[in-house]
Amino acid sequence: MIKNYFKKYCSYYLSKYSVTKKKFENILKKKISRDFMQKKIDEKQYKNLFKEINDVLEHYKKIGFFDEQNLMDIKLEHFIKRGFSPKKMEYELNKNFFDKNLIATKLKKIVETENIIELLIENYLHKTRLLQQMKRDQKSNKECFDKILKKLLQQGFGQYESINFLKNKFSLDGNF
Repeated sequence: MIKNYFKKYCSYYLSKYSVTKKKFENILKKKISRDFMQKKIDEKQYKNLFKEINDVLEHYKKIGFFDEQNLMDIKLEHFIKRGFSPKKMEYELNKNFFDKNLIATKLKKIVETENIIELLIENYLHKTRLLQQMKRDQKSNKECFDKILKKLLQQGFGQYESINFLKNKFSLDGNF
């Protein structure tokens, strides 16, 4: 039986966010610790609530809240639209406590996709509007190239891939 303390908070949190089981466990632990530090619960309740976390997680897992496979697919699709580099995708997925083997498998599939790096760079440049900003500022091609290359490297794209993409972009457009 899940206590009222957990029912209210879990219902609220899980209605707003999609999380992995491990991340939700950490969130519950932080919530209990925070409430204990703010003296909302006493030491006895604190210990009992920590013991009950596994029961709460199992209850919500049975209901179907922690489908890591589906959640990862959704996150990866979102990352691709936003133009995240594979390194940044891996970092974000690790930060959300996804299974490391699942991360490696999914990222390997994405990286093996033809022209994915070009698509990711294109999406990143579109999202950040760097090309439009360069046109507006009327900087030289060399300045634009260097500035954009620096931004791509900061985002985790490889130097070789970034330079090739930018050279192709320059030669196709002649100018940004």
